[in-house]
Amino acid sequence: MYGDMEEIRVMRFVRSYHILGIFVIVMIAGPLHFAYEWSGDNFLVSLVAPVNESIWEHLKMVYWPTVLWWAAGYLMYKERKKLSFRRWHQAMAISVIFGVSIIVVWYYVWAGAFEVEASWVNFSSMVSIPIAQLLAIHVYRVSKPRWIYAATGIFIVISLSLMMGYFTYYPPNLPIFISP
Repeated sequence: MYGDMEEIRVMRFVRSYHILGIFVIVMIAGPLHFAYEWSGDNFLVSLVAPVNESIWEHLKMVYWPTVLWWAAGYLMYKERKKLSFRRWHQAMAISVIFGVSIIVVWYYVWAGAFEVEASWVNFSSMVSIPIAQLLAIHVYRVSKPRWIYAATGIFIVISLSLMMGYFTYYPPNLPIFISP
Protein backbone atom coordinates (compact mmCIF):
# COMPACT_ATOMS: atom_id res chain seq x y z
CA MET A 1 0.00 0.00 0.00
CA TYR A 2 2.74 2.47 0.97
CA GLY A 3 4.66 1.73 -2.24
CA ASP A 4 1.58 2.56 -4.31
CA MET A 5 1.15 5.90 -2.56
CA GLU A 6 4.82 6.71 -3.08
CA GLU A 7 4.52 5.89 -6.79
CA ILE A 8 1.43 8.10 -7.08
CA ARG A 9 3.28 10.95 -5.36
CA VAL A 10 6.27 10.58 -7.71
CA MET A 11 4.03 10.48 -10.78
CA ARG A 12 2.17 13.61 -9.68
CA PHE A 13 5.50 15.38 -9.37
CA VAL A 14 6.75 14.09 -12.75
CA ARG A 15 3.52 15.14 -14.45
CA SER A 16 3.46 18.61 -12.82
CA TYR A 17 7.16 19.25 -13.41
CA HIS A 18 7.02 18.40 -17.10
CA ILE A 19 3.76 20.18 -17.80
CA LEU A 20 5.40 23.28 -16.32
CA GLY A 21 8.39 22.37 -18.52
CA ILE A 22 6.27 22.84 -21.63
CA PHE A 23 5.96 26.55 -20.84
CA VAL A 24 9.55 26.97 -19.65
CA ILE A 25 11.01 25.25 -22.73
CA VAL A 26 8.87 27.38 -25.08
CA MET A 27 9.91 30.55 -23.22
CA ILE A 28 13.60 29.64 -23.53
CA ALA A 29 13.26 28.55 -27.18
CA GLY A 30 12.02 31.94 -28.39
CA PRO A 31 14.95 34.08 -27.25
CA LEU A 32 17.38 31.29 -28.12
CA HIS A 33 16.49 31.92 -31.76
CA PHE A 34 18.23 35.30 -31.54
CA ALA A 35 20.95 34.51 -28.99
CA TYR A 36 23.75 33.96 -31.51
CA GLU A 37 23.14 37.29 -33.21
CA TRP A 38 22.76 39.07 -29.84
CA SER A 39 26.05 37.56 -28.65
CA GLY A 40 27.98 39.11 -31.52
CA ASP A 41 28.42 35.72 -33.20
CA ASN A 42 30.08 34.15 -30.16
CA PHE A 43 31.48 30.66 -30.81
CA LEU A 44 30.18 29.16 -27.54
CA VAL A 45 26.70 30.55 -28.15
CA SER A 46 26.77 29.05 -31.65
CA LEU A 47 26.92 25.60 -30.10
CA VAL A 48 23.51 26.03 -28.44
CA ALA A 49 21.72 28.64 -30.57
CA PRO A 50 20.85 28.69 -34.28
CA VAL A 51 23.45 30.42 -36.47
CA ASN A 52 21.33 30.39 -39.64
CA GLU A 53 17.80 29.58 -40.78
CA SER A 54 18.34 25.89 -41.61
CA ILE A 55 16.04 23.31 -40.08
CA TRP A 56 19.02 21.64 -38.38
CA GLU A 57 20.04 24.83 -36.59
CA HIS A 58 16.49 25.41 -35.41
CA LEU A 59 16.46 22.02 -33.71
CA LYS A 60 18.77 23.58 -31.11
CA MET A 61 15.84 25.71 -29.94
CA VAL A 62 14.05 22.60 -28.69
CA TYR A 63 17.00 20.33 -28.04
CA TRP A 64 19.00 22.44 -25.55
CA PRO A 65 16.11 23.80 -23.44
CA THR A 66 14.66 20.28 -23.20
CA VAL A 67 17.96 18.72 -22.14
CA LEU A 68 18.54 21.55 -19.65
CA TRP A 69 15.03 21.15 -18.19
CA TRP A 70 15.37 17.40 -17.75
CA ALA A 71 18.93 17.55 -16.39
CA ALA A 72 18.09 20.30 -13.91
CA GLY A 73 14.98 18.47 -12.77
CA TYR A 74 16.84 15.27 -12.11
CA LEU A 75 19.74 16.94 -10.33
CA MET A 76 17.44 19.06 -8.14
CA TYR A 77 14.81 16.45 -7.27
CA LYS A 78 16.35 12.98 -7.59
CA GLU A 79 16.78 12.49 -3.83
CA ARG A 80 13.87 14.53 -2.52
CA LYS A 81 11.31 13.02 -4.92
CA LYS A 82 12.99 9.59 -5.18
CA LEU A 83 13.16 9.72 -8.95
CA SER A 84 14.18 6.63 -10.89
CA PHE A 85 17.43 7.30 -12.77
CA ARG A 86 16.59 4.76 -15.44
CA ARG A 87 13.03 5.89 -16.02
CA TRP A 88 13.98 9.57 -15.94
CA HIS A 89 16.67 9.16 -18.57
CA GLN A 90 14.55 6.91 -20.75
CA ALA A 91 11.79 9.52 -20.69
CA MET A 92 14.26 12.37 -21.29
CA ALA A 93 15.58 10.63 -24.40
CA ILE A 94 12.04 10.16 -25.70
CA SER A 95 11.28 13.83 -25.09
CA VAL A 96 14.42 14.97 -26.91
CA ILE A 97 14.14 12.52 -29.81
CA PHE A 98 10.47 13.17 -30.44
CA GLY A 99 10.84 16.92 -29.88
CA VAL A 100 13.39 17.33 -32.65
CA SER A 101 11.84 14.68 -34.92
CA ILE A 102 8.42 16.31 -34.84
CA ILE A 103 9.96 19.62 -35.90
CA VAL A 104 11.62 18.01 -38.92
CA VAL A 105 8.46 16.16 -39.94
CA TRP A 106 6.29 19.24 -39.29
CA TYR A 107 8.46 21.43 -41.50
CA TYR A 108 8.76 18.96 -44.37
CA VAL A 109 5.06 18.14 -44.38
CA TRP A 110 4.16 21.81 -44.64
CA ALA A 111 6.99 22.85 -46.96
CA GLY A 112 7.23 19.68 -49.05
CA ALA A 113 3.72 18.26 -49.14
CA PHE A 114 1.73 21.49 -49.05
CA GLU A 115 4.36 23.90 -50.43
CA VAL A 116 3.76 26.29 -47.54
CA GLU A 117 6.79 28.11 -46.19
CA ALA A 118 5.73 30.77 -43.74
CA SER A 119 6.74 32.07 -40.33
CA TRP A 120 3.61 30.62 -38.76
CA VAL A 121 4.65 27.13 -39.91
CA ASN A 122 8.02 27.53 -38.20
CA PHE A 123 6.44 28.91 -35.03
CA SER A 124 3.72 26.26 -34.98
CA SER A 125 6.39 23.56 -35.02
CA MET A 126 6.73 24.30 -31.32
CA VAL A 127 3.77 21.92 -30.99
CA SER A 128 6.59 19.40 -30.72
CA ILE A 129 7.31 20.54 -27.17
CA PRO A 130 3.99 19.62 -25.53
CA ILE A 131 3.73 16.42 -27.57
CA ALA A 132 7.24 15.34 -26.57
CA GLN A 133 6.80 16.29 -22.91
CA LEU A 134 3.44 14.52 -22.60
CA LEU A 135 4.80 11.43 -24.31
CA ALA A 136 7.79 11.44 -21.94
CA ILE A 137 5.50 11.66 -18.90
CA HIS A 138 3.72 8.58 -20.19
CA VAL A 139 7.03 6.78 -20.79
CA TYR A 140 8.18 7.56 -17.25
CA ARG A 141 4.94 6.12 -15.90
CA VAL A 142 4.79 2.88 -17.90
CA SER A 143 8.37 2.04 -18.81
CA LYS A 144 10.33 -0.78 -17.30
CA PRO A 145 13.42 0.78 -15.73
CA ARG A 146 16.15 -1.01 -17.69
CA TRP A 147 19.79 0.04 -17.88
CA ILE A 148 19.97 -0.69 -21.59
CA TYR A 149 17.12 1.75 -22.30
CA ALA A 150 18.56 4.47 -20.10
CA ALA A 151 22.08 3.97 -21.49
CA THR A 152 20.81 4.02 -25.07
CA GLY A 153 18.83 7.18 -24.36
CA ILE A 154 21.80 8.91 -22.76
CA PHE A 155 24.02 7.83 -25.68
CA ILE A 156 21.55 9.30 -28.19
CA VAL A 157 21.20 12.57 -26.29
CA ILE A 158 24.98 12.98 -25.96
CA SER A 159 25.49 12.05 -29.62
CA LEU A 160 22.95 14.68 -30.66
CA SER A 161 24.70 17.31 -28.56
CA LEU A 162 28.01 16.55 -30.29
CA MET A 163 26.29 16.60 -33.69
CA MET A 164 24.67 19.95 -32.89
CA GLY A 165 28.10 21.52 -32.50
CA TYR A 166 29.90 19.66 -35.26
CA PHE A 167 27.27 20.18 -37.96
CA THR A 168 27.07 23.87 -37.13
CA TYR A 169 30.55 24.27 -38.60
CA TYR A 170 30.76 21.22 -40.88
CA PRO A 171 27.25 20.71 -42.27
CA PRO A 172 26.68 17.96 -44.83
CA ASN A 173 25.31 19.10 -48.17
CA LEU A 174 21.76 17.98 -47.38
CA PRO A 175 18.57 20.07 -47.44
CA ILE A 176 18.07 19.94 -43.65
CA PHE A 177 21.42 21.72 -43.16
CA ILE A 178 20.94 24.38 -45.85
CA SER A 179 19.53 27.77 -44.91
CA PRO A 180 16.55 28.60 -47.16
